[in-house]
Amino acid sequence: MSDEDSYEMNEDEEEYDFEYSDDSGSNSSNSSVENSYYNAKGLKDDSLPSACTAFLKVVIDEESGEKTVWGFKCLKQLIKCHYAQGEYSKMVEIYKKLLGYISCSAVTQNISEKGINSILDRLSSSGNQTLLHDIYNETLKFFEDGETKNERLWFKCSLKLGQLLLDVDDHVRFQKVISTLLEKSADGNQGTSHMMEIYALQIQMYGKMRDTKKLKDLYSKATSVQNNVPHPRTLAIIHECGGKTYMQSNEWEKAKDAFFISFKSFDEAGDHSRLRVLRYLLMASMLHASDINPLDSPEARPYKDAAEVQVMTRLVSAFHTNRIQEFENILKRNEGGVMDDKFIKGYMDELLGSVRKQVVCSVIGGFERVSFDWLREELNGIEEEASDIYNRFKFSL
Repeated sequence: MSDEDSYEMNEDEEEYDFEYSDDSGSNSSNSSVENSYYNAKGLKDDSLPSACTAFLKVVIDEESGEKTVWGFKCLKQLIKCHYAQGEYSKMVEIYKKLLGYISCSAVTQNISEKGINSILDRLSSSGNQTLLHDIYNETLKFFEDGETKNERLWFKCSLKLGQLLLDVDDHVRFQKVISTLLEKSADGNQGTSHMMEIYALQIQMYGKMRDTKKLKDLYSKATSVQNNVPHPRTLAIIHECGGKTYMQSNEWEKAKDAFFISFKSFDEAGDHSRLRVLRYLLMASMLHASDINPLDSPEARPYKDAAEVQVMTRLVSAFHTNRIQEFENILKRNEGGVMDDKFIKGYMDELLGSVRKQVVCSVIGGFERVSFDWLREELNGIEEEASDIYNRFKFSL
């Protein structure tokens, strides 16, 4: 897929509900500019440079006259053309001109928001951090320094800048962005509408820092926010944090429930992180010694055979059928790199202890006496574990 294809917006995004005045002269002018726009657009398939020249002519003509919504649309097309050709510096300059149209009476707030949002959303997945940094900064500068204010766009862009800074581990500047977001959210008209998004950003940062205390506090705050329906990915990040927090305090059932919400939310958002969290859900379910296999749920069943989940699927199967040797062999061979996940690895000793005890309980439940050597053999030769269970069994008689 070419860069042009990857950035090309749906045609529906280019069609807006325009409001024309009754002035015949204005209509005639609009019609002429509209024709120029579509003529330029028709050149895109054959020659992007030619299309750029035609779009730019419309913009230049409007600089000395009346701005129209068609000039705004031409600037959007120029942004896409320059992006497809890798002309990022030109793209930023055109984007600055596009921002200038926001205050134009011919471009309604609805049209300008849709246009800017479509650009921000498309570019956020480009992976070009320098370009993203420039675009986000120009957007924030425009709303902070100019007379035009748009809190929704400002918040959205600030959140995206925060995510970008987090991705490159620029924690100092990230904290400044978070502080400004919290201040604006408290003092402005946004109320709690963006609080969960802000908390989700903070959770990601403190997760990198392994600050358990902060994570627990943020999870509590995030789940206390009322009257807010966040993006599914935001909800997923928050509840993944909750699952890990509950795991640290050995609250396996609560961890299982939180991971399930996180998994479903990542799945709804179409985020590949769903498979990582599904592995955590399976681990929490085993530690909880639940008889219910999460993979039997309608939400998880489609991913039962996914490569990233297959090893955990086999572990769950061995766990529920008390095949301790198979369980341990999977871990020893680090099949599927299951032990490469530090979070999973941190609970494997606990999980092994759980599966061994489950094996013993199922085997010795009907006996009044068992020998230590037999018990050790059943536990795959783990003497310390056998001794602990043997003594508890002996004194319970």
